Amino acid sequence: MDSNNETFTRLFMQNQHALKRFIRAMVPNASDAEDVLQETAVVLWQKQPEYDPSRPFFPWAMQFARNKIYQFRRHHARDRLILDDDVFGLLLAERPSLEPQLDRRRHWLDTCFKKLPGHSAGLMERRYFDGMTVQEIAAETQTSVSTLYKLFYRIRDALMRCVENSLVQEVEP
Repeated sequence: MDSNNETFTRLFMQNQHALKRFIRAMVPNASDAEDVLQETAVVLWQKQPEYDPSRPFFPWAMQFARNKIYQFRRHHARDRLILDDDVFGLLLAERPSLEPQLDRRRHWLDTCFKKLPGHSAGLMERRYFDGMTVQEIAAETQTSVSTLYKLFYRIRDALMRCVENSLVQEVEP
């Protein structure tokens, strides 16, 4: 692999998670978002010769991700989960300005997640990292679905309060 390809590959790998977060925020289904990310990666690789290394990679790559998101939206226009074009345009326009705040929230969420008791963390990992359904977790843990929904609500609420308190403490002198 020549140095241009290596540099480009490194830049893509460094920005892949941010691109995925951006796409996931705009595409309602995780599987669809993964498909959009893959399509974006293909286009980025094809457009690699047009990339100017003196400019930031992420904004350049985001242009192609936006185009792929719009293509996805056109293809799925009849789905009831697709936002109105005006609302979607506003979200898309506001997203870059929110990135620093979202990065701070992600940092504190990670910190707060590490403070969860082992059982709670394990349940959240199964649900959100492993992609298991509540029904699958209920069968595995021999717990009722209703009980798990209540438990997930309490864990998410505790994480939200922890993140909010951390953000407030971050600002206070």
